[in-house]
Amino acid sequence: MPYMMPVREALRWLVAQSCALVVLVIVAVAAGDFVPADALVHTPLAISAPGTIVYVLAWMCFAFGAGYLATSEASGHKDLARANAELLATQALPSDGTRR
Repeated sequence: MPYMMPVREALRWLVAQSCALVVLVIVAVAAGDFVPADALVHTPLAISAPGTIVYVLAWMCFAFGAGYLATSEASGHKDLARANAELLATQALPSDGTRR
């Protein structure tokens, strides 16, 4: 999400997905169709349902954070390249003036 939209909007989307996840787990538990995360298969439902939510939310937040770091690094790299180009252009100005 951080690749495709501004951070605030991406955070809103992450919150919306998290709420949808909670609702889907509650509906699945009520319908009897709930399948917990692999690590929680042999635990009671009272532990596996919230544990699955936390497990999936942790991965969602990790993916969001990785995307955010990648986009901020790319943005920083572009800013650094622009500043370097400006510096090189400014360094070329005095040398052009002294040649005349």
